Amino acid sequence: MAALLAVIMVAACGAPGGGPAGIAPPDDVPTDPQASLTVGTVAVPTGFDPHRERSGGERPYTFLVFDRLTTVDSSMRARPMLATGWELAPDGLSLTMDLRPGVTFHDGTPFDAAAAAANIERAKTIEGSTSADDLATVQAVEVVGPTEVRFVLSAPTPELPELLAGPSGAMISPTSFADPAVDLLKDPGLSGTGPYVVGEFVPNEHVVFRRAPGPNWDPDAGRLAELELRFMSDDRTRASALRAGELDVMYVNSADAGAVKEAEVLARSGRFVHHRSPTGVLQALLMRSSVLTDRRIRQAIIQAIDRDAIVHGLLQDTCSASDQLIREGYPGHSADFTDPLPHDPDAARRLLAEAGVTDGLDLDIFFITGRPQVPEVAQHMLSEVGIRADVTPLTSIEVLSAYRGDRAATWGYQITPDLGIGATVDYIMAPSGIGGQSPAVDAAATTARTALAPDERERATAELAQVLAAEAFFVPFCHLDANYVMTEQVVGFDSAPVPYAQFMLDLRYVAKMREATQP
Repeated sequence: MAALLAVIMVAACGAPGGGPAGIAPPDDVPTDPQASLTVGTVAVPTGFDPHRERSGGERPYTFLVFDRLTTVDSSMRARPMLATGWELAPDGLSLTMDLRPGVTFHDGTPFDAAAAAANIERAKTIEGSTSADDLATVQAVEVVGPTEVRFVLSAPTPELPELLAGPSGAMISPTSFADPAVDLLKDPGLSGTGPYVVGEFVPNEHVVFRRAPGPNWDPDAGRLAELELRFMSDDRTRASALRAGELDVMYVNSADAGAVKEAEVLARSGRFVHHRSPTGVLQALLMRSSVLTDRRIRQAIIQAIDRDAIVHGLLQDTCSASDQLIREGYPGHSADFTDPLPHDPDAARRLLAEAGVTDGLDLDIFFITGRPQVPEVAQHMLSEVGIRADVTPLTSIEVLSAYRGDRAATWGYQITPDLGIGATVDYIMAPSGIGGQSPAVDAAATTARTALAPDERERATAELAQVLAAEAFFVPFCHLDANYVMTEQVVGFDSAPVPYAQFMLDLRYVAKMREATQP
């Protein structure tokens, strides 16, 4: 541990910068419409019903089949997809949305206002819905015209366009979901409007997509004849498969500084391209407030840990240091934020004394097997203020179960933002999420999510950021980037990463160069 800390301090004083990450081929090169492409990812394929999504890992698969009403850009702002525009009423209690005309589901069913209304009703009411919470304020969807709907809301919901960029806004053919013989979890068939259909599905293993029949409403999408996504959980296995030519694109574990540095080395070899782009995912030490009930103890843990040394040293600046939940450039980030709990071991000791901790404190830090570096360094830092931390590796399922079951006080993991600040805070406060308990956060979140005027919304989200940080539900380290390595033949990949999760992709615009253009 002493040697590791020495490395951290040296690196923190002058962490070496990475070299050129490789030059991607220009998007205007000739591409091969008959090409196939294989991606090694950690997103798990378990089914295709977006309204009953069982994990966020399904989205790279469902996104290729089912278009949503909206999408989000790199700064998490809603942009048109199957909806072409929208307007929130001055009182915030309705949202009128214009739909793209002339779109047809692959089974021949028209996409129109009636289809959109039927989908929202299904997403709200189907048994097992995981979209109902996002649509909780939607009382009804009225058909105003053939391509116009009005969302009637029980409370102002200015984040609704962003929320509809996720599974709750996914559009499925009403003909398909009205047919009891169709099981969308197993086979979506021709029930989408997306650029691809499922050709082969092996749960928890891989999916092969084929270009959907006929012209697509989006002529730039579906640039491959075949696209395979393989679930490959092991980092070394993915890297070996890429080098052997079995993969065209591989996911890089952004939480592993060594893996990111290796991706940079691969790009410098001239054979591969390294893609890196920001996400809103926060690397953090989660603290369960139902176990660590005294806020002063949680605050002391934060002030005992030198986060800058960890980010700049141990993690070698492979992520972006942050002291608040939302990344700079994303909705909900506060430019005027003041860290209420900076690194201060003396302050940590005072807080522990105020909380009645006079003989030291025993603490368990759980983490996913194979990722011990940050927990072990935090363990050493906590010992300097009298906190005796044990670090315990578990599988992802084991640690998730222990944390949500109040058998683990802390968990070294990540906070993945939802498609709105209100929904993200809901996850932090939910027992099935981080498990925060605070009337102050609840009140601040309600104000922030219902504020309509831009200046009012900015003030409310800034106040929420401060209250959330002071309540100390997590130790913030840094925001992760999405990292991928690919062959030089891959075209258009910059459009693929989805900004709210480092493993999330929408590959609709990705293609491969024609053989004749390759060196």
